[in-house]
Amino acid sequence: MNLQENPFAVLGVSPRDNRHTLLEKADEAALLNGAAVEDALASLLKMNQRVEAELSWFPGTDPSAAETFLRYAKELSGGGRVPMPSLEGLGCPLAQANALSAFFAAWPDDYPEYTFGLCRSLDRILSQVTADETLSMINEDRQAGGWDPIQDELALADPLEARLRELVQVVRIRMDRAANEKNLLDTLNRIMSSDMDKQGTVAQAASDAYVFRIHDQEESLRTRINQQLSALLKDRITATRIAALKPNVESWCRLTGPLRQTAGAFRNHAESICHDLRECIVSCFNSAPTSTEKRSRILPVAGGTQTRTVTYESKKNACQQAIDFSKWLAALFPEQTRFVEMLKEDQKKLSGIITDEERMVESKLILGR
Repeated sequence: MNLQENPFAVLGVSPRDNRHTLLEKADEAALLNGAAVEDALASLLKMNQRVEAELSWFPGTDPSAAETFLRYAKELSGGGRVPMPSLEGLGCPLAQANALSAFFAAWPDDYPEYTFGLCRSLDRILSQVTADETLSMINEDRQAGGWDPIQDELALADPLEARLRELVQVVRIRMDRAANEKNLLDTLNRIMSSDMDKQGTVAQAASDAYVFRIHDQEESLRTRINQQLSALLKDRITATRIAALKPNVESWCRLTGPLRQTAGAFRNHAESICHDLRECIVSCFNSAPTSTEKRSRILPVAGGTQTRTVTYESKKNACQQAIDFSKWLAALFPEQTRFVEMLKEDQKKLSGIITDEERMVESKLILGR
C-alpha cells in the first residue's frame, strides 16, 4: 500500500481523528471518490483492518508533517523533482520508512552502487523499527481519537512483519531490473561485506531476488557437480579426475559466494560438496602409487670423495598434489570453518610426510645404507 492509496489519505484524515470526524470526511469525499471512500472508511472502522492502514501511514506523527510527506509523494509520483522534507517531525522509524517509500521508489538504478546505496539506507531505517515503539505510537494515536488500543506486541507482530516485507519490495524490484547476474552478484557481495544486518529484511529481499535470478544456473551446476562426485567416489580416484571437477565447482562457488555467508540451503549444499571433495582428496592420496626416485650425493672419504646413490619409493608427488587440492578447496569454501580446519590439518600431516621422507633419504645418503 503506497501513501496515496492509504485510507487516511483517501479520506483526508489522521489516525488521531475520532469516528465522527471520519464519517464527516467520508461524506465530503464521497462525491468525488465513492467506492474508494467507502472502502477506506470501512477499513478504518474495523480494528482488524485499521492496523494495516496505521502501519502504512505515520504512527505518532503530527498531521501537518504527515500531510507534507503526502504532498511530497504525490509530486514525486507525478515525475516532479522536489526537495525532501525534514524527517524530524516524524514520530518513529516506521513513520520515516513510510515517508521515504516514495523517495526510494524514485531512486536511480543505473549502477550497482545505487542499488547498494538504497539497500544500505533502507536497512539503517528498518533496523531501528521495533514492535514496542511502534505499538506505543499507534496506541497514542488511537487514544487521541478514542479508538480501542492494540492489546500487546503479539497482536502487532504479523501485520508489522508484513509491512516491513512490503517496504523492501523496492529492493526486489531494483534487483530484478539489473542487467545481468554480474551486477546482482556485485550488489549482493557489497551487502554481505558491509555492516548491514545479514539476516534483516533488506538483505533477505536482495538475496531472494538473486536466488530467483540464478536458480536454474545454480541448480544445473550443482547437479553436474554431484553427479561427478558420485561417479568419482564409486571408482578409482585420481588427481586428473579431481582436477576435472574444478571448473564446475569454481563456477558454483562464484555464483553462490554471498549466499553461503548466512545459514541456509546454500551453506548446506556447500557443506555436502566440501565433504565429498575432501573424501576424494584423501582417497586419491591413499591410493596414489609411489614413484621410484634416485638421489646422489658426493661425500668426502679418506683419500678423496665418493658418490653415494639412494633409490627409494617416494610419496612426495602425491603429497604435494593433495596439499594443492586441499588449499584450493579451503580457499573456495571459507565459510565451512570446520572443514577448513580439517583441511589445514591434512596439509600439516602431508607436509610432515614429505619432511620425514627427506630425512630418511638424507640419513641413507650419509650412512650409506
